[in-house]
Amino acid sequence: MKKMITAALLLGASLTAMAMPEAFIEDVHYTATAKRLATSDENIVEVIELFSYSCPHCFSLDPQVQKWKETLPENVKFVHVPAIFRDSWMELAKVFYTAEVTGDLETLHPLLFNAIHVEKRRLLTEEQLLDFVAEQGIDREMFRKQWDQ
Repeated sequence: MKKMITAALLLGASLTAMAMPEAFIEDVHYTATAKRLATSDENIVEVIELFSYSCPHCFSLDPQVQKWKETLPENVKFVHVPAIFRDSWMELAKVFYTAEVTGDLETLHPLLFNAIHVEKRRLLTEEQLLDFVAEQGIDREMFRKQWDQ
């Protein structure tokens, strides 16, 4: 019986994956806002993704977002914004912004997702995150100095 349930779940998951659309269609997958929101430049379209490294949905979606970002026209600016919906997410936001300043975000971004969701590592404190950063070959003290800014 367990094998049948597992098989049914796997089949359902694979059918769901196959049914995902390749392109998003206005009024089907999203609704355009009637009024344009303010941006730093009215000629630029800003796409803002609110995410957290601890969110399993963000982890699942990130590879598709990264692939999609490669196709954006020149007038589209994509912005990641770490969500802080609970206190435990604060340190993850700090590591994001620190990596952005140090130029290590492109390297650390996928590695953080992988460490938390695949390796099941608990990266909750500043020390744990700084240790993780150092494991990636990034100068821990230089990173810490930026963290403290």
